[in-house]
Amino acid sequence: MRANAVGLCLSILLGAGICAAQNAPAPAAEPAPTRLQPDQSSLYCSGFFTDQKVPDQMRVISGEQSNYKITFVQGDYVYINRGMNKGVKVG
Repeated sequence: MRANAVGLCLSILLGAGICAAQNAPAPAAEPAPTRLQPDQSSLYCSGFFTDQKVPDQMRVISGEQSNYKITFVQGDYVYINRGMNKGVKVG
């Protein structure tokens, strides 16, 4: 019984010593300053407001894989309701 109590006390003291020897976590670094300028992606994907009529003579009418895809991104093939004779160019 005494051996168990001595073993328990030694293990508690040893455990407390190990816990006390640990280093404190490093202080948190200062957060990065907030960027006040938009990046290229923010500008490219942003919308706009206007009080004038937006021209609707030219619009996307379809695109590659349009059977199951309704949004298109840069690099996708899309079809426009105008032709080269109206000034539309590839790219």
